[in-house]
Amino acid sequence: MRTDSSFGDEPYWRVYDDPVLQGYIKRSLDSNYDLLAVMARIEAARGQVTIANSGMFPQLGVAADASGFKNSENRYPGVETDAFVGPTGVFGLMATLSWELDVFGRIRRGTEAQRAQLRASEAAYQASRVAIVSAVSETYITMRQLDMLKEIIDSNIVSRKEYVRLSKTLFEGGKTSELDWRQAEGELHRVEAELPVVKIAIAQTENALNVLLGYQPGLSISRGKTLLQQSVPSSLPSGLPSGLIERRPDVIAAEQRLVSANALVGKAIAEQFPRFAINATGGLQSLGSSTVFDANSLMWTAAGNIAQPLFQGGRLAAQVDVADANTKELVAAYRQSILVAFREVNDALVDVNQRRLEVEATAGTVKSNRDVVRLSELRYRYGATPYLQVLDAQRSLLDAQRKDVTARGKQYIAYINLYKALGGGWR
Repeated sequence: MRTDSSFGDEPYWRVYDDPVLQGYIKRSLDSNYDLLAVMARIEAARGQVTIANSGMFPQLGVAADASGFKNSENRYPGVETDAFVGPTGVFGLMATLSWELDVFGRIRRGTEAQRAQLRASEAAYQASRVAIVSAVSETYITMRQLDMLKEIIDSNIVSRKEYVRLSKTLFEGGKTSELDWRQAEGELHRVEAELPVVKIAIAQTENALNVLLGYQPGLSISRGKTLLQQSVPSSLPSGLPSGLIERRPDVIAAEQRLVSANALVGKAIAEQFPRFAINATGGLQSLGSSTVFDANSLMWTAAGNIAQPLFQGGRLAAQVDVADANTKELVAAYRQSILVAFREVNDALVDVNQRRLEVEATAGTVKSNRDVVRLSELRYRYGATPYLQVLDAQRSLLDAQRKDVTARGKQYIAYINLYKALGGGWR
């Protein structure tokens, strides 16, 4: 039985049970421009691997040339003009071959560094996918949280209007003072003033979601499940710390950047040793175009060479020092990425557990305040209490409802953050 099973290994469509949210996540992974930019960097990294590895193979080229010349008859005074040939052409078709023998591993270590950079780019892409899934989910939940808050405010506006009507009727009947009526009007306007603020926040959140999806801001956004319908599992296996290091793509990217830097140290050291190369040229060459392809036009040269740097003002030794310093920097960055991963998981676990308790408390507060409003309304209708008591109860209930909506939204966002901290199902 696996002991390191993790909630972070689950694919997003099993974590988020809202079909609309699932569709938005899929769309963002296909069309988000930040992800497309990272994909382009991966293609560039693949090209760099090919470039680095190409040094392991012979370099073959072909060249054709034709040229003409005429010697000056005044160049050598006293020499008969018959010695000077008239206009002459040189025609050639040549092939060149050069091959550096990678005796000390300079090319191999360079290729190794580029391959590690490619793997780091691929891991960074996966980390970007995890971040996009998290951003889309969090923005969607924030939108549903604001939708729920708008519904609560709309409901309170309806209730306040009813109380304006009631207090006016009681005032006109001589049962209460005008003060109650005016207080009810003031409370109605106070709640109405909150509605535009929420509508602005909803519109801005919709625009943010459109951008994440690669859509033009301003387009309508569909809704799925309400905030209350979103489910948060009561038990979430987080997995062992050893598994977390393999599960987090950002940690893997940091590891591969370290591997690349270490390979570059080897390449810098190899730069101090001799280079062995073979060069060859062969082809056809003739002074006349009609005899270029004769057997007698065949020519070739071949040579081997060794190049050993002797003195370059300390440049080669400095290159080793620089590569070594870069490696030390990336060792620290890799270790830091592991610590950050552990911290984020622990923070998210605490957040998930405490947000559940917060929601239980805020839900209880809403229930209690709703009972207070009900009882105070009954007493007011029968003249047993002033409207000010009803007003205080209504305000307390609205405040409790706001806190409850906020707590529920934060609870689900904590769930999203835990999923992200555990790797976000990228595998």
